[in-house]
Amino acid sequence: EFLKRARALPGMQSVPALMLTGDQKAIDVQRTREAGFPAHLTKPVDLDALEARIRELVQAGPQARTEGKS
Repeated sequence: EFLKRARALPGMQSVPALMLTGDQKAIDVQRTREAGFPAHLTKPVDLDALEARIRELVQAGPQARTEGKS
């Protein structure tokens, strides 16, 4: 719900977003994609992995950020 509302705001359509959660089952990853998040990381998060994923999202460009890829 959060991402859906955020994406509706002017200028927010292509802001990088990722899901950081304790849920790691396949259904949870699927729900993350369905919600529009292009990335899903589970807690406890490895800071190097988090930084790498953020860099990937920023470098991927606006279209990749809104396609719901994990």
